[in-house]
Amino acid sequence: MHVKHSQKISLTDLESNTWDAVIRRARMLEAIPEKGKGRRLAIKCASESLGLSESQIYRLLKKFRPRRTASSLLPSPPGPEQGSRRLSSVVEQVISSAIKKHYYKREKISTSCLLRRIDQTCRAQNITPPSRNTVKRRLIQEDVWKMTVAREGYKSARQKFKPVKIGLRPEHPLDVVQMDHTRADIIVVQEHTGVTLGRPWITLCLDVCTRMVLGFTIGFDPPSATVVALTLTQAVLPKGQWIGNHDISLMWPAHGLPRVLHTDNAKEFHSRALRRGCEEHGIRIAFRPRGSPHFGGHIERLMGTLMRRLHALPGTTFSSVAQRGDYPSEKRAILTLEALRRHIALEILGPYHNEVHSALGISPLAAWSSSFPDGVSPRLPFDPARFTIDFLPYEMRTVRRDGLHLFGQVYYDTVLNSLITPEKSRLRVKYDPRDLSTVFLELPSGDYAKIPYADLGTPPISLWEHRQSTKIKGKAGRASINHDAITYATKEQERLLNEAIRQERSRSGRRMPPSQARPTRDDTPAKIPEVDETTAWKTEFLS
Repeated sequence: MHVKHSQKISLTDLESNTWDAVIRRARMLEAIPEKGKGRRLAIKCASESLGLSESQIYRLLKKFRPRRTASSLLPSPPGPEQGSRRLSSVVEQVISSAIKKHYYKREKISTSCLLRRIDQTCRAQNITPPSRNTVKRRLIQEDVWKMTVAREGYKSARQKFKPVKIGLRPEHPLDVVQMDHTRADIIVVQEHTGVTLGRPWITLCLDVCTRMVLGFTIGFDPPSATVVALTLTQAVLPKGQWIGNHDISLMWPAHGLPRVLHTDNAKEFHSRALRRGCEEHGIRIAFRPRGSPHFGGHIERLMGTLMRRLHALPGTTFSSVAQRGDYPSEKRAILTLEALRRHIALEILGPYHNEVHSALGISPLAAWSSSFPDGVSPRLPFDPARFTIDFLPYEMRTVRRDGLHLFGQVYYDTVLNSLITPEKSRLRVKYDPRDLSTVFLELPSGDYAKIPYADLGTPPISLWEHRQSTKIKGKAGRASINHDAITYATKEQERLLNEAIRQERSRSGRRMPPSQARPTRDDTPAKIPEVDETTAWKTEFLS
């Protein structure tokens, strides 16, 4: 694909009398037959009608016949013909070779550098180098597709020049639901200490038809099958209890089982647990075509919108280092993870759901409400509680006499008494990473039993908080180690042991090592008494 030059004469800029004259000539030339006896007479009539000589008519026919367009009869602008080249073939070859050798590279040399290379080559061959404008025109005439592939890579060239296929066009809500992750452009702090925790991850679930946000999760766990499952369960189930727990007085009616879960090809969307859970409840997982990011454009635009609105909050990192400048993000951070979660929920349920969406012409909330009038509700799982458990992660554990041990906590319920067996079989224990106060034990019957903390006074904690606490305790423990004291004690123990060995050998009359034995006046060896069974262990130890 070549870049075409714009016409030097625009048809819309021509004056009416000039264009009328061109049209009149085109009609007269169109009436002239290509062959036959009437051709000569028709040329003569056109010559008289147009006030031109017959030779001029022949020249106009030569210009008109190939394309048969009126614009081909426009007068040629002054100067050389468009696309013609007046440089010698030697100079043209130097320019072409330099472009292919030096410019078609990923290092992306500048036009000035290319000019220097051409100038050096021309002077070495004693020929006049071309001007800067000439070289720039040759670059413009190059194949822009091949040049972009060579200088920026195939992916960049495809995104710039390949036509975009029509993306998803669902006709009804929940036909297609998109899910994706992003790192939030803000730093959060710990609730009680104010210590900076870093940038959390946000996972969003969006209904493509109505642009309603079905669910979202925010935390420090990187994208995983567990995060996807938790976001999906929130998206499917009604949100009444959730907004009540977070003290939000806004509507969030979006819920229901999606027909298609549309995602990228990240490994967390290929997990066996997610696939089986979706198949169990009739949800089909569809992956974007590789190298086609525009298929996920709906949710990526939503993420971009939310991130830009976070840039107004203290502690923001902005979207790039250049935008951030010298802004001290960590020093200005004041929001906790829960405060950020509530802020994002208010942003979604307030402005985003209630403002007019440019692609819909109405607000997402209005689009959803019109699709589900009174008396009509989306399809829900048969057993909502079981639906959540189906997607939870699990660990295999043995039921002990004091209960279940998981993540440093003990869980107990009377239902465990009948599961304590000599075989010590391992059972599947599912847990919610957001709240470890309760786990779900899969019974041999296939049902699940809810098992709480053995100590009911233990406060709920998330898996991430548990891991952070364990890490902090480990660091504190390692920092409290007094290596000097340990080294002194070890050396002192070794000295005491060696002293005890010398004393025992002295009592038993054993010969001391040459380095330790005192010199004697004669060479008569010391008499070694026989060792009875009561001292056998000492002899073996001392030897």
